[in-house]
Amino acid sequence: MNVRQTMQKILEITEINVAILESFPVQLQVTVLGTVPSTGWSNPQLIPYSYVQAPPDGIYDFDFVATPPREISAQVISPIRARTILFQEGVKGIRVHASLNFKEFLLEPEDASCMETQAI
Repeated sequence: MNVRQTMQKILEITEINVAILESFPVQLQVTVLGTVPSTGWSNPQLIPYSYVQAPPDGIYDFDFVATPPREISAQVISPIRARTILFQEGVKGIRVHASLNFKEFLLEPEDASCMETQAI
């Protein structure tokens, strides 16, 4: 029997790093570090929230999820990392959610202005 494993939020977010990529349009590379409650977690992903319209505060939300181990694993807090590329006009920050916490990364005003398209 093939049982599809469901993804779960990781335990805790420890750090968010954002790099502005030299591209047109401008893109953000978002790297998030966190912890899981045991070894053997796989397939870490940042799943974006779906918005009908852009969030009024310009902060985009993600869930940090991964696939828990299928077999018995060592019950030791372990590090995990996920990365994604984001382009959203008007983005002012990133908020990432885990089971125990969430963290925000706010762009500096000069960085946020890079994310706005300008008519020529």
